[in-house]
Amino acid sequence: MMKKRWISLLVENEVGILARIAGLFSGKSYNLNSLTVGSTEDISISRMTVEVWQLRLSGIASNMIVC
Repeated sequence: MMKKRWISLLVENEVGILARIAGLFSGKSYNLNSLTVGSTEDISISRMTVEVWQLRLSGIASNMIVC
C-alpha cells in the first residue's frame, strides 16, 4: 500500500524557484499530489510543502540539494 508523504523545503524567495522545484519532480516523472507555498519570518525565504507517494521518494532528496 502506498502512503502519502510530505516534503517540506525552505527555498530562496526568488523569481523562477517554483518552476525549478517543479522541474526537478517532473524531470524524474514524479507526480506532485499537492504543493503549498508560504512565506516565513525571513522575507528572502519561502517554505514549500510537497505531497508525494511513498514509493516515489527514492532519489528526491539527492536532487533537492542541488537547488
